[in-house]
Amino acid sequence: MKVFITGGSGLIGSYIVEQLVAAGHTVTSLARSDASASKLTSLGATPVRGTHTELSILAENAAAADAVIHCAFNHGIFLQPNGIVQANEEDRAAITAMCDALVSSGSGKTFINSSGLISNIAGDEFSAKAEGPHALRALSEKILLGYSERGIRTINIRLATIVHSATSEHPFITGQIAAAKKNGFVGYVGEGSNVWPAVHAKDAGALYALALTSDKIKSGSNLNGIAEGGVQRRRLPSSLQRRWVWRRRAFHLQMPWLTLASLVSFFKRGGTSRTVIQRSGLVGNQLDRTCLKIWKTTVIKWNVK
Repeated sequence: MKVFITGGSGLIGSYIVEQLVAAGHTVTSLARSDASASKLTSLGATPVRGTHTELSILAENAAAADAVIHCAFNHGIFLQPNGIVQANEEDRAAITAMCDALVSSGSGKTFINSSGLISNIAGDEFSAKAEGPHALRALSEKILLGYSERGIRTINIRLATIVHSATSEHPFITGQIAAAKKNGFVGYVGEGSNVWPAVHAKDAGALYALALTSDKIKSGSNLNGIAEGGVQRRRLPSSLQRRWVWRRRAFHLQMPWLTLASLVSFFKRGGTSRTVIQRSGLVGNQLDRTCLKIWKTTVIKWNVK
């Protein structure tokens, strides 16, 4: 099968490419830099120079493929003014361009999209994501669902909030550790009972590969990519205290309504935010041991007095 993938040199994409090539598929992947192109070549894929905002390049390569896997997303502008809005607008434009090309080039082709579990209030794969200004990626899911009625086999993969590997640091975790190092305490919201589900990047990659080839996964399906059901937020301070010298205090923010951007901003600045929306999460209390390994490599020399 000829597969075109965006974000193929990234955290999850590189595992997807590796598994698809091993299974005998012909893989072409978008590469926005020489380094990305070199990595893709080493994985056995054919790189195509461009970015996910160059819609003509996306459409041309989607039309030539039997299936498209879309992993690219502009996370780098999240904390900029209106950055999350712009990133989601870029994402929807990319999805539309590639799906239109698939429709024009023949029916029965597959498009696999990447989304997330944030704002998925109900917590199962059969539920639609919450709608509203805080659930912008839900709009991408709705767009994709429309193409399933136009002859495209569409699958949406909702990734866990934390996607980790031994070679990559997840910004949600390492960012808070950096803030704790700076401020001398670990902060969390309310009782700290909200949780972040997690999955290893290689396991996530296997889910994409399975979704591509399994005839049991029908068009219009949502798949929740989770390995650990959720790490309770309040367990981060206690986990770190057991491993390093800490000032024995945690900061509780009695503010049950926060945007993700506001939460990140709060922990980075040690301040508060007035931008609020409904908090959401999945139920669970298992501790993600792999994440702890990443924390250890990040702060092993860290001694907060």
